[in-house]
Amino acid sequence: MRIAIRRERRRRSGTDHPGFKNPHAWPPFFDRLERLTHSLALTHKTDSPHFILVSSDQFLRQGFRFAPYPLSNGWVTSTLDNALDLLPKAPGVQLLVDIYYTDAPAIETLDRLRRISFEYPQNFIHLIAPTQDKKALRFMKAVTALRIISRHSPFRTLRKKLLMPQPIQFNRKSHFSRDEWLILMALTQGRSLKSIASDHDKDYHRIIYRLARIVDRLKLQHRSELIHLLQNLSASSN
Repeated sequence: MRIAIRRERRRRSGTDHPGFKNPHAWPPFFDRLERLTHSLALTHKTDSPHFILVSSDQFLRQGFRFAPYPLSNGWVTSTLDNALDLLPKAPGVQLLVDIYYTDAPAIETLDRLRRISFEYPQNFIHLIAPTQDKKALRFMKAVTALRIISRHSPFRTLRKKLLMPQPIQFNRKSHFSRDEWLILMALTQGRSLKSIASDHDKDYHRIIYRLARIVDRLKLQHRSELIHLLQNLSASSN
């Protein structure tokens, strides 16, 4: 009987919680706390940054700053040096580099990213780059274990790649070896093949062979195409 009376009072008060006459009243504290916990779990929000963006492009920086979570949950800098200072503060954070909008030529940035990928293998590296130049794109993919994101990708694509990054392992069949990279870096400095062979105590024909393998891997027609590609990547950034 008493139970029926209590239920009737609750019906008249307009709420299942006794003592609240407003039908839109907030539930008790612990219910609100539980609701907040579920809300945070569904959006995977965290105080730690999801990424570090390296770009001098103000339009891109503003786009990230005002984009929905998690694109707004990151650190933004214009230099790779600043990004390297931030990496130890957020272990495992993802690194996004706008390859043609940094403080250094693209080839220098790629050289540093290659070293970073070996020093911080737990950090995912994303390269933001235009995808029209297929030769440059194949070169970037062969540098190290990094992911290419088209500069024209919608923010929903960026969000998906940040929330669900696909791991890539360094593979000697698809990435440049240590000797191949040394040859490429020497060519960007204007060194001749004979001087490269002499400096590294290698047979000249061995250098020619490795260079031919690089040309074949990048699907180029001739060695001159590789030299032209390296020159473009060595040009100053925007």
